[in-house]
Amino acid sequence: MQAMGIEASGPHRGSEAAKSGAKAKKCPCEHARGMVQQSEDLMIEVQEREGTVSFPVQVRPWAKRDAIEGEYQGALRVRVTAPPVDDRANDALRRLLGKRLKVPISALRIIGGQKSPRKRIEIAGVTRAEVLALAR
Repeated sequence: MQAMGIEASGPHRGSEAAKSGAKAKKCPCEHARGMVQQSEDLMIEVQEREGTVSFPVQVRPWAKRDAIEGEYQGALRVRVTAPPVDDRANDALRRLLGKRLKVPISALRIIGGQKSPRKRIEIAGVTRAEVLALAR
């Protein structure tokens, strides 16, 4: 499509108009009109039990830099430069969170989603407030 000067992108890139090379019409969907809003009041579900804290994390491997980017769909969004191969992204996640929370890497465990971008992390020796401060 790009060779014809038409760039089909977004959720409708596979539509018939995009495939035929016809001039694309504006998308009538709410996401294209800017009507879909991100809720500001979403909170990360942090659970405290017996000296440990657990919470969901959304990991983006292959990033340009390691960073904690706040909240995304109820989870802490974390970008790591490591690829998702041989647990390298998981190790990078544990190192980054350990460094930012000032706890040893051995205090962090991935208790769910070992092979998924959406994980559940358990950390010993930190409080709920410290975890929530990462999202800001």
